[in-house]
Amino acid sequence: MTLLMVSIHLFYTPVHAQLDTMHYQDGLKLEEKHFKAVTPNSALYAIHKDDLGGHISLDIVTEGRYYLDSANVFVYAVMYCDKSWILRNNIVIEEALEHELYHFKITEICARRYRKKLCDMMYIKGTFHEIECQIKSEHRELNKIYDLETQHGVNVSEQVRWQTIIDRQLSELQMYASPLVKLKYAKNRSR
Repeated sequence: MTLLMVSIHLFYTPVHAQLDTMHYQDGLKLEEKHFKAVTPNSALYAIHKDDLGGHISLDIVTEGRYYLDSANVFVYAVMYCDKSWILRNNIVIEEALEHELYHFKITEICARRYRKKLCDMMYIKGTFHEIECQIKSEHRELNKIYDLETQHGVNVSEQVRWQTIIDRQLSELQMYASPLVKLKYAKNRSR
């Protein structure tokens, strides 16, 4: 039975690893080649005053490795390249790529906040899901506000203001940049 469990563990591949993904890294620069999805017909309104013309598919992904007395939890900010698109032949392609990069940075901020919350606690059964739901909700809300206030990157002064805020927050959370969080089980936890 133990041999079977080990075999399953060795051959298990997380869903996000099966897709064309990219993990956030400090200093990352997005390029057209990272956006592999075909632009949907509904987006072919081309560029107008309310949008630079792109979509980035992002998520916060958690993986765990559990041992008798501890757990290693990995929290990643992930871009799904196959689900992300950018209008080609876009006269403001660099601005569009920059705007989408800051969506990715918002995702990393939320991943770092998640790692911080995990570091601040002992592993207690059931709390990961609550924290993950809270962080993902915050992630969606921050991205909505970012798009609303920057008008999807068109409002240059708001875009610059948001970039400053986002870069500052990433810097403040630098000690949580590593995806790995090591946790110890509480002594009195029931199995």
